[in-house]
Amino acid sequence: MVVTNDFSFQLLAYAAEHSSEVKVTSDDAFETIKSAIYLPPRKRLDGRGVLYEQVWFAGYKVQVGDDEFTGIVASVSGNADGDRADGSGRR
Repeated sequence: MVVTNDFSFQLLAYAAEHSSEVKVTSDDAFETIKSAIYLPPRKRLDGRGVLYEQVWFAGYKVQVGDDEFTGIVASVSGNADGDRADGSGRR
């Protein structure tokens, strides 16, 4: 089990870069919840921005060599105190 609040931890991106070693497939036992998020360019003249897919909850079957396990991705946008990641809270 790996638990992290590191936004840069990307199981699917890692698997894509190491596709000869790591195989990841969607696990139908879990409902997948995701959304498309648009990030505008830092400066208006820097291009069109980026559209990416945010996985909020999903289950995956992960195979590394002869080992196989279930990976669960769950993203939250806050902490136990009820504060959101952007610093605003529900007080």
